Amino acid sequence: MSAITTTLDIKSFGLLIKGLTHILYYANNQSNNKNNTTAATMTTTREELSIKLYTNSGLDTNEIKNEMELFENILRRAGYENWTQEQLKEFLITNQFADEYIQIFVNYWHKESTKINQILAEKVTFNNIVDDISWRVDIEAMNNSTKDMNESGKAYFELQFHQGSNQQSKSVAKFEMDRVEVANMYTALTQIENALAVLGAD
Repeated sequence: MSAITTTLDIKSFGLLIKGLTHILYYANNQSNNKNNTTAATMTTTREELSIKLYTNSGLDTNEIKNEMELFENILRRAGYENWTQEQLKEFLITNQFADEYIQIFVNYWHKESTKINQILAEKVTFNNIVDDISWRVDIEAMNNSTKDMNESGKAYFELQFHQGSNQQSKSVAKFEMDRVEVANMYTALTQIENALAVLGAD
């Protein structure tokens, strides 16, 4: 990788990093936006950000795009690899970024990296996390035949769950299964249990 440079002044560079972070991580994260009073005023698209920061830069469209993508890729890598501020600083120094800009970048990452890590953790978690499961079995006797009673039995399930890390987003799902469907689910759960056991043994 060639030396990292920017055509922006210190203040504008800080706004660039802040704007790209918002676009990458915060713009589509509802729980963060609810708790962030500045979310509604933040630049929400790359085009808006480029107009705001590069209008008088003298760069053409491709040059602006390349510079923004450079720092967006660094932010993305830092987020998905869960870099500490020390790791980010080492990366920027290795790629010969100017000291005063490194300080701006590293200080901002120190403030935001924990929140970004939480957002990314939620993205790789299934939306709904089960808190509790209840069930009951009913026999719907169609006649006095034991065979018919066995075939008409139903299992009723109730799942209580929440969404991601939001413990307040409680929901309930109810469904029923017949004997064959329960047997199929049991087989699938047994396979999952065995797979987990193998992973645990490793």
